[in-house]
Amino acid sequence: MKLEIEELKKMINDGLNQITTDDDCKTDGDLNKENKEIRNKNIRKEKLSKHILELELDLKKKENEKVKVRADNSDGYNKIKALEEKYPWIEEDKGHFGVKNTRYDFTKEDPNVAFKKLNSLIRWYAFV
Repeated sequence: MKLEIEELKKMINDGLNQITTDDDCKTDGDLNKENKEIRNKNIRKEKLSKHILELELDLKKKENEKVKVRADNSDGYNKIKALEEKYPWIEEDKGHFGVKNTRYDFTKEDPNVAFKKLNSLIRWYAFV
């Protein structure tokens, strides 16, 4: 029994020596260096967290824009369908829209010049 107690005391002392030896290996310079590294990593972590929050906010904005564009697109299609139902000539002449040398070719006429010409004709007819 005495032998066992002596062995346990020796094991405890060896363990304490090992703990103090491990602590003695690290100098103040090493601890300061590790503390500085930890602070730098914490700062980087905070910056990355803020960046993640900004990206999540941008993502939500983009999702809202997407929903709005889809709604606007749907409204546009509905307006086109309503106009096509109201004016049957739209469906008939649709193939000519934007085609050169048709009455729907608006590239050969400058809208500003056409507006001035229209105003002058209105004034001329009002005078006559």
